[in-house]
Amino acid sequence: MGKAVWKDISFEVSDRRVHGRYRVEHDVLTVTYDGEEKTTQVGGMPPEALARQLLRELVR
Repeated sequence: MGKAVWKDISFEVSDRRVHGRYRVEHDVLTVTYDGEEKTTQVGGMPPEALARQLLRELVR
């Protein structure tokens, strides 16, 4: 099995676009933003939607 590929993710908040990256490896989703990182198990939510949610938490 190959190495997990990082994908770009972004959302808009207060008239600015926030960019992060995420990957899924062995059913674990990892999101990075500004040197910070959050991980969680992938469940029933699509990985991109879950990544966006974690990115919002990192930005706060």
